[in-house]
Amino acid sequence: MFGRHTVASTIAFLLDLALLWSLVELLGVAHLPAAIIAELDGAIAGFATVLPRDDGAAELEDLFVDPAAWGLGIGRRLVAEAERRAAALGARALHVVAGDRARPFYERCGFRVTGPMTTDLEPASTMRKDLVR
Repeated sequence: MFGRHTVASTIAFLLDLALLWSLVELLGVAHLPAAIIAELDGAIAGFATVLPRDDGAAELEDLFVDPAAWGLGIGRRLVAEAERRAAALGARALHVVAGDRARPFYERCGFRVTGPMTTDLEPASTMRKDLVR
């Protein structure tokens, strides 16, 4: 049923969806515009959130695609919409923290590594993409 994807990655997706709804409940509907939801055949296939930063840039806070939908371009479309929304906020750059597994994806999307970061889960990199306005 899960093909090349693991049960653990599917569980992580479900936990991320639960976290997204928890954040909506915690932050309120006013922050819902920060969430970008991708649908495939009427079901949620992924999501991303874009938040303004204090330095005038924006942060791609979350990006997750259901492992069953990997390779369909959903992640790239979520990044493109995140860039559009960040630019609409007046941001000149979009930042993201990426683990080692996700870093090549963000590099293909035009992000560049700006430094290392330690997270609770794994070593990661801070990344930045300058936005054309």
